[in-house]
Amino acid sequence: MALHPEEEGLPAADGPEKLLEDYEIKIGKVRVFAVENIEAHNTIEDGKWIRLEFTKSLSPLLKETDLPQWISVTPTPEKLHFDLSESSIAMHGDFKLEQEYKVTVKQGLAAEEPFTLTESVTKDAAFTSIPPRLYFPALSTTQLSGGRRVFELQSVNLPSVSLRGRLLDKNTIIFALTGYKSGYPNKGSSNDNGREPYHGIPFELVPGKTIVEQTIDASGERDEVRTIPLSGMKCSRVGAPARFSFPRKVQSASRATKHELSARRRSCS
Repeated sequence: MALHPEEEGLPAADGPEKLLEDYEIKIGKVRVFAVENIEAHNTIEDGKWIRLEFTKSLSPLLKETDLPQWISVTPTPEKLHFDLSESSIAMHGDFKLEQEYKVTVKQGLAAEEPFTLTESVTKDAAFTSIPPRLYFPALSTTQLSGGRRVFELQSVNLPSVSLRGRLLDKNTIIFALTGYKSGYPNKGSSNDNGREPYHGIPFELVPGKTIVEQTIDASGERDEVRTIPLSGMKCSRVGAPARFSFPRKVQSASRATKHELSARRRSCS
């Protein structure tokens, strides 16, 4: 789109001069109001939900209670409700895994600017299981900071977890911490890095004596988040730094993938 504010021959205000040619100003393209994306999500924090994104901000007159007349999902899950944002809408409810849902946004939905949806949009959406994962509440912590002598490990879709811990020597701890600092963040360029910002560090590369080695049952229902308190871990002396590695055992995988934690234990029982 372009404006033509000045045309050839336009006289100046303070003299006999005139514009010799048209002067054009390009201001860009006007985007239509449309559904940009409809995508199903399944996360530990929010469960199963569907996100609808639009190319423009939605009308400020639109309320969450108005949305069922503009947006529908078939089959309709129980406890269906909507969360309205500036240019997106989230649909929450008791969605089922691997169930094909059909989401429809009706013609006439209004944007903040004087635009409406020119035609109805329908798209299929389906949910898949949460990938097998291990989570800690912090990147690094101390065993006594909360007064409980416990590291809380969260597990989802894993049958078991192998726990290994090493006692770090004061002369080599700097190498372990340097490797952890430079190797743990996922520095790839993949679009998934925002969701998977870390990757494991090979346990064999960390110097030290292995002081903990055990297998922990992590089995549960599909997509069930299990919180496993790791307590009673002992070390040889007060203030000894330790490193713990948690290789994930995934039944469908050909090899284990490692999730790791580096921590300093301030004291031990």
